[in-house]
Amino acid sequence: MHLYERASIISCAAYAALVLLPCINLRFSSTFFLFRMPLYELTGDTVEDIEPVSFSGLKLRERQDLQRIFRDRIEVICPQSDSTDSMSMMVLAEEFGSWEGSLRRIDLLCLDSNSNLVVVELKRDEPPGHHELQAVRYAAMISAMTFSQAVSAHERYREARGLSPAAAREEIYKFLGRSSEDDIVLSKEVRIVLVARSFSKEVATTVLWLNDQGLDITCVTVQPYSFQGRVLVNIEQELPLPEAAAYQIAIRDKEKAVAAVVSKRKDHTKYCLYSDSCDPVAGLPKRRLIWHVMKHALERGFHPDRIKEAVTWPRHKTFVFAEGLLSGSELAEALPSVDWNRYFSDDTDLFLVGNRTYALSNQWGDRTTEAVDNILGCLAEGHGIRYEVER
Repeated sequence: MHLYERASIISCAAYAALVLLPCINLRFSSTFFLFRMPLYELTGDTVEDIEPVSFSGLKLRERQDLQRIFRDRIEVICPQSDSTDSMSMMVLAEEFGSWEGSLRRIDLLCLDSNSNLVVVELKRDEPPGHHELQAVRYAAMISAMTFSQAVSAHERYREARGLSPAAAREEIYKFLGRSSEDDIVLSKEVRIVLVARSFSKEVATTVLWLNDQGLDITCVTVQPYSFQGRVLVNIEQELPLPEAAAYQIAIRDKEKAVAAVVSKRKDHTKYCLYSDSCDPVAGLPKRRLIWHVMKHALERGFHPDRIKEAVTWPRHKTFVFAEGLLSGSELAEALPSVDWNRYFSDDTDLFLVGNRTYALSNQWGDRTTEAVDNILGCLAEGHGIRYEVER
């Protein structure tokens, strides 16, 4: 999977300067194309190359220079779009590492306007191959952070910068548009922003896959250029593509909603089965309940052929069988057309009746307990089998 890159063509008249250091001008563009191309200056007669350089070649340090610059202008690397779904960002802490048993520190710990914590990891040039995994580890470590802990982190951050720590709480309230912490709950779904001069195919592929699994990781490239004795910086969101981000988020939210509905529909009821011939069996989900009931019924002379009398509605076969006393693998070999995901087919789940090996269906749906009751109703009085819902 290749990382699709876009390019920008900047004319001198279109530069928007951000003077962040006396010797550095950060400027960015707004025209995007599919593949990254060099930057050019358009003059009256020709197009002049603007040479790309590296931060290390410029002798700019990762923490003391780049981190300090972007800390004070976090919107440059975490821009707020014009859409109503956009999220602004504030810095809670720098070099955050308030956890026991680890010396690792988050470059910038931020908070977005939806009360999500955001891990921002900066690398001066191309990051090592584990950049994204390191950030995921950090996100996991802060996922349980409470609002009070976030306030404490921001107090320390402000104090270290010579600002009043007492104002930390009010600054967060103001940013979130709240007047108290009563209705503020930090989400466990921590966002991640990776910032580097470029990203390898390995990192890009991993980020795309992790985002498909429900994480929220953004890759932002910061490419410096040398131009007329100054340093220009082109800053672009590479992953997810800004044009596709809203669509991807909508798809992800839909998948979560569908999963929630499916989970809600699932019957997690547990049952306890009692029999005069053995000890009670507890904690049975419905599909295991019917298997145990069938086991006891067969032991009491119920023949598999009579299942059609007890249960008339399934469209699929409630039993499949083959001649001989077979193992699960031998039964599967004897019946190659059967979808064995739909039957109890482990060796210990098979029923040996006469000279045949039977496998019971595990597809009973909402009428499982009705089928159980019907099977029990086919047995002689005093069969001694009953079940109840566990409380």
